[in-house]
Amino acid sequence: MAHSPRWLSALSNAMDKESKSIVFQLATIDDHQPRVRSCILRETLTAPKYPITRPLLLTTTDIRTPKVSQMKSNPQVEAVFWTESTQEQFRIAGRGLLFPSSDDTKEKCQADLSALMGAGHHDPHFDWEAKRISVFNSLGSHMRAAWARPPPGTLLSNPTEDPKAWPQRVKKVGEAETDQEKRDVEFALENFALLMIEPAEVDWVELGPDPQRRTNASWLGDGWEERAVVP
Repeated sequence: MAHSPRWLSALSNAMDKESKSIVFQLATIDDHQPRVRSCILRETLTAPKYPITRPLLLTTTDIRTPKVSQMKSNPQVEAVFWTESTQEQFRIAGRGLLFPSSDDTKEKCQADLSALMGAGHHDPHFDWEAKRISVFNSLGSHMRAAWARPPPGTLLSNPTEDPKAWPQRVKKVGEAETDQEKRDVEFALENFALLMIEPAEVDWVELGPDPQRRTNASWLGDGWEERAVVP
């Protein structure tokens, strides 16, 4: 049983070698239909002071998107990473966790995350709202503007509507000066949510070595069990 799994070190090493943003595919379930989309890995949260490592993979989402309602109905998700520089694939299945702005699920999200972090991961009093604002501020102004526009995927109310009229840049929290800039920040932040993946099973394939290697890893509650399998 591995306390700090090799797949996590391998994924971190592969991410360090990638020259571009780490894009992965995230699948959710809509009734009986799988739905998949590309996301950007923003951060991997771990707690080095604990001997058992179960990371949270952090990305972001718009609270108005279908994947949010899908995750609320069925929190089981799967992420797939392919790192060209190292010729590795990581399929990571587990539970999706959301931390939104101020809807009626925020208190439960905070409780769920605090319980998770208190179970040998992080400080149970971790300030998730401060983290949400920090991640929001770390994005580019064009990216932040995406959360200040109409809901993604919805029909244009007016086919002649000019998307150039939508906000093109949104300031960081605390840096808006005009009333309009402040409204844009407030609206964008209201729609902005953190999305974390809590891994339960990992299928790690190494296509670079000869012979190729493949490892399955499962979280057993107190550590990781790894098994070598046929590639």
